[in-house]
Amino acid sequence: MARTSLITGGANSGKARWAISYFAHCDDVVYITSNCFMDDETKKRMDYSNEHNGVQWNVKRHDGAPADAIDEEHRYFIFDGLPEYVISLLEITRDIDIVTPEKAAAVKSKVITEVQQMIEKVAEVDANLIIITLEPGFSVNPIPPGQKAFRDILCAVNQRIANVADEVYLSVSGIQMQIK
Repeated sequence: MARTSLITGGANSGKARWAISYFAHCDDVVYITSNCFMDDETKKRMDYSNEHNGVQWNVKRHDGAPADAIDEEHRYFIFDGLPEYVISLLEITRDIDIVTPEKAAAVKSKVITEVQQMIEKVAEVDANLIIITLEPGFSVNPIPPGQKAFRDILCAVNQRIANVADEVYLSVSGIQMQIK
């Protein structure tokens, strides 16, 4: 049965470590990243899990819609990079970048639509998905317009995903708590 889980929390709070351990014994996991690179810590955890558990995972970098990384051959997916995906669509390069209300609304709508399509595609192929995101509501209230737009969009998207996800986890100081 297809399941979607959301894990949220602060930066470096253990979200990726938890997601990797959640699927540690599963073969053919696809780790979908929005980043140009995977940080060394995450790569080491994945390599250790592969070697220790005798499984093989794949890493896919998506440049388009996240749903494009979902295929029928795999049953386990980790989407690590919702915040980076939002930033790439906002095209923020500096703190002072201005994001018009119209652009913010368009990006929010696009991200919500594309994440919903990814969740639907995972359900169609009867797979499992973990979405990793930041919890920007815990941070200070940003003043620069680009940061404020990012926070507002990511908060709205996180809430939409949490409402449709089967499970929601909060990661704090390396400890994960199921909140839904």
